[in-house]
Amino acid sequence: MDQAETVSRRVEKFAELMQSVWVSRNDYERRIKLLLSALAETQFQWAATVFSGSYTDAKELSMDFATYKQTTKRTWVTERQDLATLFGNVQTKLKTYGLREYVPPLGLALSDLDEAWKRLLASEATRSRSINAQIREHVHQVIKESLRKKFADLANDFERRLHAISIELTAIEGTLESQQGQVQEIQIRLPALKDVLVVVASVEDECGAANVEENDYTVFTCQDLAFELELLNQSVVKKIAFIDNQIVSRNMTNLTPAQLEQFESAFRYFDKDETNTLSLPEMTAALASLGIVYTDEDMILIFEDLTQVYGAVTYEAFIKLLVDITEDQTSPEQLREAFRGIATDKPFVTELDLRIAHLPQSAIDYLREAMPKDHAYDRIVVSTPQPHLSFLPLIVYSSLLKHEMASGVGVNPNCLEEFQALKLKKTHKYIIFTLSSDSTEIVVEKTSSSNKFDDFIEDLPEAECRWAIYDFEFEKEDGGKRNKITFVSWAPDTAKIKQKMVFASSKDALRRSLVGVAVEIQGTDYSEVAYESILDKASRGN
Repeated sequence: MDQAETVSRRVEKFAELMQSVWVSRNDYERRIKLLLSALAETQFQWAATVFSGSYTDAKELSMDFATYKQTTKRTWVTERQDLATLFGNVQTKLKTYGLREYVPPLGLALSDLDEAWKRLLASEATRSRSINAQIREHVHQVIKESLRKKFADLANDFERRLHAISIELTAIEGTLESQQGQVQEIQIRLPALKDVLVVVASVEDECGAANVEENDYTVFTCQDLAFELELLNQSVVKKIAFIDNQIVSRNMTNLTPAQLEQFESAFRYFDKDETNTLSLPEMTAALASLGIVYTDEDMILIFEDLTQVYGAVTYEAFIKLLVDITEDQTSPEQLREAFRGIATDKPFVTELDLRIAHLPQSAIDYLREAMPKDHAYDRIVVSTPQPHLSFLPLIVYSSLLKHEMASGVGVNPNCLEEFQALKLKKTHKYIIFTLSSDSTEIVVEKTSSSNKFDDFIEDLPEAECRWAIYDFEFEKEDGGKRNKITFVSWAPDTAKIKQKMVFASSKDALRRSLVGVAVEIQGTDYSEVAYESILDKASRGN
Protein backbone atom coordinates (compact mmCIF):
# COMPACT_ATOMS: atom_id res chain seq x y z
CA MET A 1 0.00 0.00 0.00
CA ASP A 2 1.63 3.32 -1.13
CA GLN A 3 1.80 6.48 0.93
CA ALA A 4 -1.18 8.12 -0.78
CA GLU A 5 -3.44 5.16 -0.08
CA THR A 6 -2.27 4.99 3.54
CA VAL A 7 -2.97 8.61 4.36
CA SER A 8 -6.30 8.48 2.52
CA ARG A 9 -7.32 5.43 4.49
CA ARG A 10 -6.52 7.06 7.79
CA VAL A 11 -8.37 10.27 7.01
CA GLU A 12 -11.35 8.28 5.73
CA LYS A 13 -11.62 6.30 8.96
CA PHE A 14 -11.13 9.44 11.01
CA ALA A 15 -14.13 11.00 9.28
CA GLU A 16 -16.21 7.83 9.62
CA LEU A 17 -15.63 7.63 13.38
CA MET A 18 -16.55 11.24 14.00
CA GLN A 19 -19.71 10.74 11.97
CA SER A 20 -20.49 7.73 14.18
CA VAL A 21 -20.07 9.86 17.33
CA TRP A 22 -22.40 12.46 15.86
CA VAL A 23 -25.04 9.82 15.06
CA SER A 24 -24.90 8.42 18.62
CA ARG A 25 -25.50 11.81 20.20
CA ASN A 26 -28.30 12.59 17.77
CA ASP A 27 -29.95 9.29 18.70
CA TYR A 28 -29.87 10.24 22.39
CA GLU A 29 -31.29 13.72 21.69
CA ARG A 30 -33.99 12.40 19.36
CA ARG A 31 -35.19 9.76 21.83
CA ILE A 32 -35.25 12.06 24.86
CA LYS A 33 -37.23 14.65 22.87
CA LEU A 34 -39.81 12.02 21.94
CA LEU A 35 -40.10 10.80 25.54
CA LEU A 36 -40.47 14.32 26.95
CA SER A 37 -43.11 15.09 24.32
CA ALA A 38 -45.05 11.91 25.13
CA LEU A 39 -45.03 12.70 28.86
CA ALA A 40 -46.34 16.21 28.26
CA GLU A 41 -49.05 15.07 25.82
CA THR A 42 -50.41 12.45 28.22
CA GLN A 43 -50.59 14.96 31.08
CA PHE A 44 -52.41 17.41 28.82
CA GLN A 45 -55.01 14.78 27.94
CA TRP A 46 -55.55 13.93 31.60
CA ALA A 47 -56.01 17.59 32.51
CA ALA A 48 -58.70 17.90 29.84
CA THR A 49 -60.70 14.90 31.12
CA VAL A 50 -64.16 15.66 32.56
CA PHE A 51 -65.61 13.21 35.12
CA SER A 52 -69.32 12.36 34.90
CA GLY A 53 -69.45 11.55 38.61
CA SER A 54 -70.94 8.06 38.15
CA TYR A 55 -69.48 4.93 39.72
CA THR A 56 -69.42 3.18 36.32
CA ASP A 57 -67.46 6.00 34.76
CA ALA A 58 -64.99 6.05 37.63
CA LYS A 59 -64.39 2.27 37.38
CA GLU A 60 -63.89 2.55 33.62
CA LEU A 61 -61.35 5.34 34.06
CA SER A 62 -59.66 3.31 36.76
CA MET A 63 -59.31 0.35 34.39
CA ASP A 64 -57.94 2.63 31.65
CA PHE A 65 -55.43 4.06 34.12
CA ALA A 66 -54.35 0.57 35.16
CA THR A 67 -53.89 -0.41 31.50
CA TYR A 68 -51.77 2.72 30.96
CA LYS A 69 -49.48 1.79 33.85
CA GLN A 70 -49.02 -1.76 32.55
CA THR A 71 -48.33 -0.75 28.95
CA THR A 72 -47.45 2.84 28.11
CA LYS A 73 -45.89 3.64 31.49
CA ARG A 74 -43.65 0.56 31.37
CA THR A 75 -42.48 1.47 27.89
CA TRP A 76 -41.52 4.89 29.24
CA VAL A 77 -39.81 3.39 32.27
CA THR A 78 -37.73 1.19 29.98
CA GLU A 79 -36.90 4.08 27.64
CA ARG A 80 -35.95 6.31 30.57
CA GLN A 81 -33.57 3.66 31.91
CA ASP A 82 -32.15 3.03 28.43
CA LEU A 83 -31.49 6.76 27.96
CA ALA A 84 -29.70 6.94 31.30
CA THR A 85 -27.61 3.91 30.37
CA LEU A 86 -26.86 5.30 26.89
CA PHE A 87 -25.81 8.66 28.35
CA GLY A 88 -23.60 6.99 30.95
CA ASN A 89 -21.97 4.72 28.37
CA VAL A 90 -21.26 7.64 26.05
CA GLN A 91 -19.57 9.54 28.87
CA THR A 92 -17.59 6.47 29.92
CA LYS A 93 -16.35 5.88 26.37
CA LEU A 94 -15.37 9.53 25.92
CA LYS A 95 -13.43 9.46 29.19
CA THR A 96 -11.80 6.16 28.23
CA TYR A 97 -10.29 7.75 25.14
CA GLY A 98 -9.54 11.07 26.76
CA LEU A 99 -12.27 12.94 24.92
CA ARG A 100 -14.22 15.98 26.16
CA GLU A 101 -17.40 15.28 28.10
CA TYR A 102 -20.64 15.46 26.10
CA VAL A 103 -23.06 18.16 27.31
CA PRO A 104 -26.62 17.73 25.94
CA PRO A 105 -28.48 20.72 24.51
CA LEU A 106 -30.59 22.85 26.85
CA GLY A 107 -33.64 20.96 28.05
CA LEU A 108 -32.36 17.53 27.00
CA ALA A 109 -30.21 16.58 30.00
CA LEU A 110 -31.06 13.63 32.25
CA SER A 111 -31.89 16.15 34.99
CA ASP A 112 -34.53 17.65 32.68
CA LEU A 113 -35.99 14.18 32.17
CA ASP A 114 -36.01 13.63 35.94
CA GLU A 115 -37.98 16.84 36.44
CA ALA A 116 -40.43 15.85 33.70
CA TRP A 117 -40.76 12.43 35.34
CA LYS A 118 -41.56 14.03 38.68
CA ARG A 119 -44.27 16.08 37.00
CA LEU A 120 -45.64 12.89 35.44
CA LEU A 121 -45.75 11.16 38.81
CA ALA A 122 -47.51 14.17 40.29
CA SER A 123 -50.03 14.11 37.43
CA GLU A 124 -50.52 10.38 37.92
CA ALA A 125 -51.16 10.93 41.59
CA THR A 126 -53.63 13.72 40.81
CA ARG A 127 -55.44 11.59 38.26
CA SER A 128 -55.45 8.56 40.54
CA ARG A 129 -56.91 10.64 43.37
CA SER A 130 -59.55 12.08 41.07
CA ILE A 131 -60.62 8.64 39.88
CA ASN A 132 -60.47 7.09 43.31
CA ALA A 133 -62.44 9.96 44.83
CA GLN A 134 -65.29 9.07 42.48
CA ILE A 135 -65.10 5.42 43.56
CA ARG A 136 -64.88 6.17 47.26
CA GLU A 137 -68.04 8.22 47.06
CA HIS A 138 -69.77 4.86 46.71
CA VAL A 139 -67.47 2.68 48.83
CA HIS A 140 -66.35 3.76 52.29
CA GLN A 141 -64.51 1.28 54.42
CA VAL A 142 -62.01 2.25 57.10
CA ILE A 143 -60.10 -1.02 56.83
CA LYS A 144 -59.57 -0.47 53.12
CA GLU A 145 -58.17 3.00 53.75
CA SER A 146 -55.76 1.58 56.31
CA LEU A 147 -54.58 -1.09 53.88
CA ARG A 148 -54.17 1.49 51.16
CA LYS A 149 -51.84 3.58 53.31
CA LYS A 150 -49.89 0.55 54.50
CA PHE A 151 -49.29 -0.67 50.97
CA ALA A 152 -48.60 2.84 49.67
CA ASP A 153 -45.95 3.49 52.31
CA LEU A 154 -44.14 0.26 51.42
CA ALA A 155 -44.49 0.69 47.65
CA ASN A 156 -43.44 4.35 47.60
CA ASP A 157 -40.44 3.66 49.80
CA PHE A 158 -39.41 0.75 47.59
CA GLU A 159 -39.67 2.89 44.46
CA ARG A 160 -37.59 5.64 46.11
CA ARG A 161 -34.87 3.11 46.88
CA LEU A 162 -34.92 1.86 43.29
CA HIS A 163 -34.70 5.41 41.98
CA ALA A 164 -31.83 6.27 44.33
CA ILE A 165 -29.85 3.24 43.15
CA SER A 166 -30.61 4.09 39.51
CA ILE A 167 -29.27 7.62 40.03
CA GLU A 168 -26.24 6.21 41.80
CA LEU A 169 -25.60 3.88 38.86
CA THR A 170 -25.84 6.74 36.36
CA ALA A 171 -23.56 9.03 38.39
CA ILE A 172 -20.69 6.54 38.68
CA GLU A 173 -17.37 8.08 37.69
CA GLY A 174 -13.64 7.70 38.19
CA THR A 175 -11.19 5.24 36.68
CA LEU A 176 -12.58 2.11 35.05
CA GLU A 177 -11.39 0.02 37.99
CA SER A 178 -13.08 2.41 40.41
CA GLN A 179 -16.31 2.31 38.41
CA GLN A 180 -16.12 -1.46 38.32
CA GLY A 181 -15.88 -1.59 42.12
CA GLN A 182 -18.78 0.84 42.57
CA VAL A 183 -21.10 -1.14 40.29
CA GLN A 184 -20.18 -4.41 41.96
CA GLU A 185 -21.01 -2.87 45.34
CA ILE A 186 -24.44 -1.87 43.98
CA GLN A 187 -24.96 -5.39 42.69
CA ILE A 188 -24.31 -6.80 46.16
CA ARG A 189 -27.15 -4.66 47.58
CA LEU A 190 -29.80 -5.75 45.08
CA PRO A 191 -30.71 -9.15 46.63
CA ALA A 192 -31.89 -7.36 49.80
CA LEU A 193 -34.45 -5.48 47.70
CA LYS A 194 -35.96 -8.78 46.58
CA ASP A 195 -36.66 -9.62 50.22
CA VAL A 196 -38.37 -6.25 50.69
CA LEU A 197 -40.46 -6.87 47.59
CA VAL A 198 -41.76 -10.07 49.18
CA VAL A 199 -43.16 -7.99 52.06
CA VAL A 200 -44.73 -5.53 49.60
CA ALA A 201 -46.36 -8.44 47.77
CA SER A 202 -47.83 -9.85 50.99
CA VAL A 203 -49.48 -6.52 51.84
CA GLU A 204 -50.82 -6.28 48.30
CA ASP A 205 -52.36 -9.72 48.80
CA GLU A 206 -54.07 -8.38 51.93
CA CYS A 207 -55.50 -5.53 49.86
CA GLY A 208 -56.75 -8.01 47.30
CA ALA A 209 -58.42 -10.12 49.96
CA ALA A 210 -60.22 -6.99 51.22
CA ASN A 211 -61.26 -6.01 47.67
CA VAL A 212 -59.11 -2.87 47.75
CA GLU A 213 -58.77 -2.09 44.07
CA GLU A 214 -57.73 1.56 44.16
CA ASN A 215 -55.14 3.53 46.12
CA ASP A 216 -54.84 7.30 46.33
CA TYR A 217 -51.50 7.15 48.06
CA THR A 218 -49.42 5.42 45.42
CA VAL A 219 -49.40 4.84 41.68
CA PHE A 220 -47.35 1.67 41.97
CA THR A 221 -48.36 -1.99 42.11
CA CYS A 222 -46.16 -4.86 43.21
CA GLN A 223 -45.97 -5.92 39.57
CA ASP A 224 -44.72 -2.45 38.62
CA LEU A 225 -42.03 -2.59 41.28
CA ALA A 226 -40.95 -6.11 40.30
CA PHE A 227 -40.65 -4.96 36.71
CA GLU A 228 -38.51 -1.95 37.67
CA LEU A 229 -36.33 -4.07 39.97
CA GLU A 230 -35.67 -6.54 37.16
CA LEU A 231 -34.88 -3.65 34.85
CA LEU A 232 -32.41 -2.27 37.40
CA ASN A 233 -30.82 -5.71 37.75
CA GLN A 234 -30.35 -5.88 33.99
CA SER A 235 -28.86 -2.38 33.93
CA VAL A 236 -26.32 -3.32 36.59
CA VAL A 237 -25.34 -6.51 34.76
CA LYS A 238 -25.00 -4.61 31.48
CA LYS A 239 -22.97 -1.85 33.16
CA ILE A 240 -20.56 -4.39 34.67
CA ALA A 241 -20.15 -6.09 31.29
CA PHE A 242 -19.66 -2.72 29.60
CA ILE A 243 -16.96 -1.60 32.05
CA ASP A 244 -15.24 -5.00 31.88
CA ASN A 245 -15.20 -4.70 28.10
CA GLN A 246 -13.87 -1.14 28.28
CA ILE A 247 -11.01 -2.35 30.50
CA VAL A 248 -10.20 -5.02 27.93
CA SER A 249 -10.42 -2.44 25.14
CA ARG A 250 -8.19 0.01 26.98
CA ASN A 251 -5.56 -2.65 27.51
CA MET A 252 -5.54 -3.54 23.81
CA THR A 253 -2.90 -0.92 23.00
CA ASN A 254 -2.01 -2.69 19.74
CA LEU A 255 -5.48 -1.93 18.30
CA THR A 256 -6.81 1.48 17.33
CA PRO A 257 -10.02 2.97 18.77
CA ALA A 258 -11.65 2.56 15.35
CA GLN A 259 -10.87 -1.15 15.33
CA LEU A 260 -12.07 -1.57 18.91
CA GLU A 261 -15.28 0.27 18.08
CA GLN A 262 -15.99 -2.09 15.16
CA PHE A 263 -15.03 -5.23 17.08
CA GLU A 264 -17.08 -4.21 20.14
CA SER A 265 -20.11 -3.41 17.97
CA ALA A 266 -19.90 -6.83 16.31
CA PHE A 267 -19.61 -8.56 19.69
CA ARG A 268 -22.57 -6.69 21.20
CA TYR A 269 -24.77 -7.23 18.15
CA PHE A 270 -24.28 -11.00 18.03
CA ASP A 271 -24.41 -11.47 21.83
CA LYS A 272 -28.16 -11.97 21.47
CA ASP A 273 -28.78 -13.23 25.02
CA GLU A 274 -26.63 -10.42 26.52
CA THR A 275 -24.49 -12.84 28.57
CA ASN A 276 -21.27 -11.11 27.42
CA THR A 277 -20.25 -14.39 25.80
CA LEU A 278 -20.66 -15.80 22.30
CA SER A 279 -21.85 -19.26 21.37
CA LEU A 280 -20.26 -21.05 18.41
CA PRO A 281 -22.93 -19.83 15.92
CA GLU A 282 -22.73 -16.29 17.36
CA MET A 283 -18.92 -16.23 17.13
CA THR A 284 -19.05 -17.55 13.56
CA ALA A 285 -21.53 -14.84 12.56
CA ALA A 286 -19.57 -12.10 14.36
CA LEU A 287 -16.33 -13.02 12.59
CA ALA A 288 -18.13 -13.28 9.24
CA SER A 289 -19.52 -9.76 9.73
CA LEU A 290 -15.90 -8.59 9.98
CA GLY A 291 -14.96 -10.44 6.76
CA ILE A 292 -13.27 -13.37 8.54
CA VAL A 293 -14.55 -16.76 7.39
CA TYR A 294 -13.36 -20.29 8.21
CA THR A 295 -14.65 -23.77 7.51
CA ASP A 296 -17.02 -25.27 10.08
CA GLU A 297 -14.30 -27.68 11.19
CA ASP A 298 -11.73 -24.94 11.71
CA MET A 299 -14.25 -22.71 13.49
CA ILE A 300 -15.01 -25.52 15.95
CA LEU A 301 -11.28 -25.86 16.68
CA ILE A 302 -10.91 -22.11 17.31
CA PHE A 303 -14.03 -22.06 19.51
CA GLU A 304 -12.78 -25.01 21.58
CA ASP A 305 -9.34 -23.43 22.00
CA LEU A 306 -10.83 -20.15 23.25
CA THR A 307 -13.21 -21.98 25.57
CA GLN A 308 -10.34 -24.00 27.00
CA VAL A 309 -8.26 -20.87 27.70
CA TYR A 310 -11.00 -18.43 28.83
CA GLY A 311 -13.81 -20.75 29.95
CA ALA A 312 -16.07 -19.22 27.27
CA VAL A 313 -15.80 -16.87 24.30
CA THR A 314 -15.89 -13.71 26.39
CA TYR A 315 -15.33 -10.21 25.07
CA GLU A 316 -11.69 -10.47 26.13
CA ALA A 317 -11.28 -13.79 24.29
CA PHE A 318 -12.96 -12.37 21.18
CA ILE A 319 -10.80 -9.23 21.13
CA LYS A 320 -7.56 -11.14 21.70
CA LEU A 321 -8.53 -13.51 18.89
CA LEU A 322 -8.92 -10.50 16.60
CA VAL A 323 -5.60 -9.10 17.79
CA ASP A 324 -4.02 -12.25 16.38
CA ILE A 325 -5.85 -11.70 13.10
CA THR A 326 -5.32 -7.98 12.50
CA GLU A 327 -3.30 -5.25 14.15
CA ASP A 328 -3.05 -1.57 13.26
CA GLN A 329 -2.10 1.49 15.28
CA THR A 330 -1.85 5.11 14.23
CA SER A 331 -0.23 7.88 16.25
CA PRO A 332 -1.39 11.50 16.36
CA GLU A 333 1.66 12.45 14.33
CA GLN A 334 0.76 9.91 11.65
CA LEU A 335 -2.71 11.48 11.28
CA ARG A 336 -1.21 14.93 11.02
CA GLU A 337 1.22 13.62 8.40
CA ALA A 338 -1.73 12.07 6.54
CA PHE A 339 -3.41 15.47 6.29
CA ARG A 340 -0.10 17.09 5.30
CA GLY A 341 0.38 14.47 2.64
CA ILE A 342 -3.03 15.18 1.15
CA ALA A 343 -2.37 18.94 1.40
CA THR A 344 1.07 18.50 -0.29
CA ASP A 345 2.68 20.28 2.66
CA LYS A 346 0.31 23.28 2.50
CA PRO A 347 -1.05 24.48 5.89
CA PHE A 348 -4.56 23.65 4.66
CA VAL A 349 -6.40 21.18 2.44
CA THR A 350 -8.95 22.02 -0.23
CA GLU A 351 -11.87 19.95 -1.43
CA LEU A 352 -9.90 19.30 -4.62
CA ASP A 353 -7.05 17.85 -2.52
CA LEU A 354 -9.49 15.42 -0.90
CA ARG A 355 -10.88 14.35 -4.26
CA ILE A 356 -7.39 13.83 -5.71
CA ALA A 357 -6.65 11.61 -2.69
CA HIS A 358 -9.68 9.48 -3.71
CA LEU A 359 -11.57 9.88 -0.43
CA PRO A 360 -15.19 8.67 -0.59
CA GLN A 361 -17.75 11.40 -1.19
CA SER A 362 -19.31 10.79 2.25
CA ALA A 363 -15.95 11.44 3.95
CA ILE A 364 -15.37 14.58 1.87
CA ASP A 365 -18.86 15.89 2.69
CA TYR A 366 -18.35 15.31 6.43
CA LEU A 367 -14.89 16.92 6.53
CA ARG A 368 -16.15 19.91 4.54
CA GLU A 369 -18.88 20.50 7.18
CA ALA A 370 -16.96 19.54 10.33
CA MET A 371 -13.51 21.10 9.89
CA PRO A 372 -12.89 24.86 10.35
CA LYS A 373 -12.74 26.95 7.16
CA ASP A 374 -10.63 29.87 6.02
CA HIS A 375 -13.23 31.79 3.98
CA ALA A 376 -10.57 33.96 2.41
CA TYR A 377 -9.31 31.00 0.44
CA ASP A 378 -12.31 28.66 0.69
CA ARG A 379 -10.20 25.95 2.22
CA ILE A 380 -10.29 23.53 5.14
CA VAL A 381 -7.69 24.26 7.84
CA VAL A 382 -5.61 21.34 9.09
CA SER A 383 -4.23 22.77 12.32
CA THR A 384 -7.18 23.74 14.58
CA PRO A 385 -10.65 22.13 14.69
CA GLN A 386 -13.92 23.86 15.51
CA PRO A 387 -14.64 24.38 19.23
CA HIS A 388 -17.30 21.67 19.36
CA LEU A 389 -14.79 19.22 17.85
CA SER A 390 -11.85 20.28 19.98
CA PHE A 391 -11.41 16.80 21.37
CA LEU A 392 -10.81 15.20 17.95
CA PRO A 393 -7.02 15.60 17.62
CA LEU A 394 -6.44 14.08 21.04
CA ILE A 395 -7.23 10.58 19.81
CA VAL A 396 -6.26 9.34 16.35
CA TYR A 397 -8.30 6.76 14.56
CA SER A 398 -6.90 4.63 11.72
CA SER A 399 -8.75 2.30 9.43
CA LEU A 400 -9.39 -1.30 10.19
CA LEU A 401 -7.32 -3.70 8.16
CA LYS A 402 -9.68 -5.89 6.20
CA HIS A 403 -8.14 -9.29 6.65
CA GLU A 404 -8.68 -12.33 4.44
CA MET A 405 -6.62 -15.05 5.98
CA ALA A 406 -6.09 -17.02 2.80
CA SER A 407 -5.13 -14.10 0.55
CA GLY A 408 -1.52 -13.92 -0.65
CA VAL A 409 -0.54 -17.48 0.35
CA GLY A 410 0.79 -19.43 -2.63
CA VAL A 411 2.07 -22.95 -3.16
CA ASN A 412 5.75 -23.31 -4.02
CA PRO A 413 6.20 -25.32 -7.28
CA ASN A 414 8.49 -27.72 -5.41
CA CYS A 415 5.45 -28.92 -3.45
CA LEU A 416 3.82 -30.20 -6.64
CA GLU A 417 7.07 -31.70 -7.93
CA GLU A 418 7.60 -33.73 -4.76
CA PHE A 419 3.93 -34.76 -4.70
CA GLN A 420 4.21 -36.08 -8.28
CA ALA A 421 7.37 -37.95 -7.29
CA LEU A 422 5.44 -39.62 -4.44
CA LYS A 423 2.35 -40.36 -6.50
CA LEU A 424 3.90 -41.51 -9.78
CA LYS A 425 7.47 -42.54 -9.08
CA LYS A 426 6.95 -43.78 -5.49
CA THR A 427 10.27 -42.16 -4.51
CA HIS A 428 8.80 -40.86 -1.24
CA LYS A 429 6.64 -42.46 1.44
CA TYR A 430 5.53 -39.17 2.87
CA ILE A 431 6.01 -35.40 2.53
CA ILE A 432 5.77 -32.77 5.30
CA PHE A 433 4.64 -29.27 4.26
CA THR A 434 4.79 -25.99 6.22
CA LEU A 435 4.61 -22.22 5.69
CA SER A 436 7.66 -20.21 4.70
CA SER A 437 9.24 -18.02 7.35
CA ASP A 438 7.43 -14.94 5.99
CA SER A 439 4.10 -16.88 5.71
CA THR A 440 3.74 -16.02 2.02
CA GLU A 441 3.88 -19.52 0.52
CA ILE A 442 3.60 -23.21 1.36
CA VAL A 443 6.89 -25.10 1.07
CA VAL A 444 8.22 -28.65 1.49
CA GLU A 445 9.80 -29.11 4.89
CA LYS A 446 10.82 -32.77 4.52
CA THR A 447 10.45 -35.84 2.32
CA SER A 448 11.07 -39.38 3.52
CA SER A 449 11.14 -42.86 2.05
CA SER A 450 10.88 -44.54 5.46
CA ASN A 451 8.17 -47.22 5.62
CA LYS A 452 7.97 -46.94 9.41
CA PHE A 453 4.74 -45.23 10.31
CA ASP A 454 6.25 -44.14 13.65
CA ASP A 455 8.86 -42.10 11.73
CA PHE A 456 6.03 -40.21 10.07
CA ILE A 457 4.36 -39.53 13.45
CA GLU A 458 7.66 -38.28 14.91
CA ASP A 459 7.94 -35.73 12.09
CA LEU A 460 4.65 -34.11 13.19
CA PRO A 461 5.67 -31.47 15.81
CA GLU A 462 3.97 -31.71 19.17
CA ALA A 463 3.07 -28.01 19.34
CA GLU A 464 3.16 -26.75 15.75
CA CYS A 465 0.89 -27.12 12.72
CA ARG A 466 1.84 -28.94 9.55
CA TRP A 467 0.33 -30.55 6.45
CA ALA A 468 1.43 -33.91 5.16
CA ILE A 469 0.93 -36.37 2.30
CA TYR A 470 1.29 -40.06 3.21
CA ASP A 471 1.23 -43.00 0.76
CA PHE A 472 -0.89 -45.23 2.97
CA GLU A 473 -0.72 -48.96 2.20
CA PHE A 474 -3.12 -51.48 3.75
CA GLU A 475 -4.61 -54.90 3.14
CA LYS A 476 -8.16 -55.35 1.88
CA GLU A 477 -10.52 -57.84 3.45
CA ASP A 478 -9.99 -60.25 0.53
CA GLY A 479 -6.27 -60.26 1.23
CA GLY A 480 -5.16 -57.90 -1.55
CA LYS A 481 -3.11 -54.78 -0.91
CA ARG A 482 -4.28 -51.26 -1.60
CA ASN A 483 -2.63 -47.82 -1.59
CA LYS A 484 -4.42 -44.55 -0.87
CA ILE A 485 -2.76 -41.16 -0.90
CA THR A 486 -3.72 -39.48 2.35
CA PHE A 487 -3.72 -35.74 3.10
CA VAL A 488 -3.14 -34.94 6.80
CA SER A 489 -3.94 -31.52 8.27
CA TRP A 490 -2.08 -31.45 11.60
CA ALA A 491 -3.23 -28.77 14.11
CA PRO A 492 -2.43 -29.98 17.66
CA ASP A 493 -4.32 -28.54 20.63
CA THR A 494 -1.02 -27.23 22.01
CA ALA A 495 -0.29 -25.07 18.94
CA LYS A 496 -0.79 -21.31 19.17
CA ILE A 497 -4.22 -20.04 18.13
CA LYS A 498 -2.80 -17.63 15.56
CA GLN A 499 -0.81 -20.39 13.85
CA LYS A 500 -3.89 -22.63 13.77
CA MET A 501 -5.92 -19.91 12.09
CA VAL A 502 -3.24 -19.18 9.48
CA PHE A 503 -2.79 -22.87 8.66
CA ALA A 504 -6.53 -23.51 8.59
CA SER A 505 -7.20 -20.64 6.20
CA SER A 506 -4.26 -21.58 3.93
CA LYS A 507 -5.05 -25.29 3.73
CA ASP A 508 -7.33 -25.08 0.70
CA ALA A 509 -4.57 -23.50 -1.42
CA LEU A 510 -2.42 -26.62 -0.92
CA ARG A 511 -5.23 -29.14 -0.94
CA ARG A 512 -6.65 -27.99 -4.29
CA SER A 513 -3.25 -28.23 -5.95
CA LEU A 514 -2.72 -31.89 -4.96
CA VAL A 515 -4.76 -33.93 -7.43
CA GLY A 516 -5.21 -37.58 -6.53
CA VAL A 517 -5.74 -37.44 -2.76
CA ALA A 518 -8.12 -40.21 -1.69
CA VAL A 519 -8.31 -39.74 2.09
CA GLU A 520 -8.24 -36.57 4.20
CA ILE A 521 -7.47 -36.58 7.92
CA GLN A 522 -7.82 -33.70 10.42
CA GLY A 523 -5.65 -34.28 13.48
CA THR A 524 -5.61 -32.33 16.74
CA ASP A 525 -3.77 -34.97 18.77
CA TYR A 526 -1.72 -38.08 17.93
CA SER A 527 -4.64 -40.47 18.49
CA GLU A 528 -6.46 -38.90 15.53
CA VAL A 529 -3.55 -39.56 13.15
CA ALA A 530 -2.70 -43.00 14.51
CA TYR A 531 -2.34 -45.86 12.03
CA GLU A 532 -5.65 -47.38 13.15
CA SER A 533 -7.52 -44.09 12.64
CA ILE A 534 -6.24 -43.68 9.09
CA LEU A 535 -6.87 -47.35 8.35
CA ASP A 536 -10.46 -47.04 9.49
CA LYS A 537 -11.12 -44.12 7.14
CA ALA A 538 -9.13 -45.57 4.24
CA SER A 539 -10.92 -48.92 4.47
CA ARG A 540 -14.39 -47.45 4.04
CA GLY A 541 -15.90 -48.22 0.66
CA ASN A 542 -13.36 -50.96 -0.15
